[in-house]
Amino acid sequence: DPYTPVTATGESWMQFRARVGAFVETLVPSARRHQVAGAEPALDPRRVLLVAHAGVIEAIFEYIFEKGPWSVVEVDTHHTGITHIEHHPQPNRPGWRLHYHNLTHHLTDEMRT
Repeated sequence: DPYTPVTATGESWMQFRARVGAFVETLVPSARRHQVAGAEPALDPRRVLLVAHAGVIEAIFEYIFEKGPWSVVEVDTHHTGITHIEHHPQPNRPGWRLHYHNLTHHLTDEMRT
């Protein structure tokens, strides 16, 4: 049940997803302003690197692809896999592009899980 807290004092999946979605929304305007508060200037200031656990990546997918609360698909996220998502709004087109997910070419065979 996506609306039931996972622990007695914890939040539900939908509360977590809403919190992650609010965070994503802070990244998009920051990238548009060509800066991230408190960060050193990047080579390409429109890029944001996010290092996160698999649950956060799954919540980001559900948020940006506007997936409903009742899952019919699971996003399988590998440990240390790289995902490239681009915010590229255009008229009459989706605002997000998935370039790749679970890229692990940087890992040795023993490190892939």
